Amino acid sequence: MPTSVTSAGQTGSRPLRRDHPGATFTRRLAKTVYILCSIPLDIPVDELVTWKQLIGDRRLSDALAECDTRGWDALPLAPRQLSRLFPDLWDTEKAAERWIAKNPPEAYRDIIRVWGVLNTYRPPGQTRWSKALVRHGADARVALATVLGVPAEDIRVRDRVG
Repeated sequence: MPTSVTSAGQTGSRPLRRDHPGATFTRRLAKTVYILCSIPLDIPVDELVTWKQLIGDRRLSDALAECDTRGWDALPLAPRQLSRLFPDLWDTEKAAERWIAKNPPEAYRDIIRVWGVLNTYRPPGQTRWSKALVRHGADARVALATVLGVPAEDIRVRDRVG
């Protein structure tokens, strides 16, 4: 339902029928506005971010898109696995490790919340727990086994992270 109705050419506002030819309907919706300028403006600012923070690092979204292309329901976030599975995005294990340190996977980030949930897992032969992003509704053990190429019963999975 419109919040206000005005008649064109009138000094005041008066209710009009929806099908009236001079009716203008205004609906107020909350919008996110990004003001990208270096000129000081006299407006309230809710949040100030750098350009890099605004555009973000596309590697996570690119890796998730590649998972979709390959039909995977999980994205292991261990540096070794990232560099092995996505060498175009992370050249080396060290590069993936540095990227994770700068961009820690956090459950509240939009792309992570939309795509899936964070889990911790441990494949055979690994002594430390690692994080993985598992698609909503997928069995974490089976999804990780498919990506890592090991039997599902060999992967240990903890409860969800965050």
